Amino acid sequence: MYILYGGDFTRAPLVQWVLEEGKIKYELRKVDILNGEHRSAEFLAINPAGLVPVLITPEGDALYEVAALMLYLADRHRLTELAPTSTDPDRGHFLSAIFHVAGDIQSEMKRFHFPHRFSLRA
Repeated sequence: MYILYGGDFTRAPLVQWVLEEGKIKYELRKVDILNGEHRSAEFLAINPAGLVPVLITPEGDALYEVAALMLYLADRHRLTELAPTSTDPDRGHFLSAIFHVAGDIQSEMKRFHFPHRFSLRA
């Protein structure tokens, strides 16, 4: 079974969406990023990068980065209704879209919701 570390104000719901759509068993463990739990020694032992969400695989690997997690789950569980296979001609368009969201849109959303992380002024 998978373990997903996430919570409010994280991108974990995107990973949960894939888990739910794929009917994949998982346990959600809440991480309160507003109170710095993602920077605690306990969490950093799970993911030294301090990034949320983190997905622990059934084999015990700790994976992170939302687009990678979504793609990993879709590929591993053959969720072709969510992600075209690597041989599908639509795969390139799919990858372009998912990495655009992960690389461009998510970073802007982070700046919007957590401006104090990007400025020295209050």
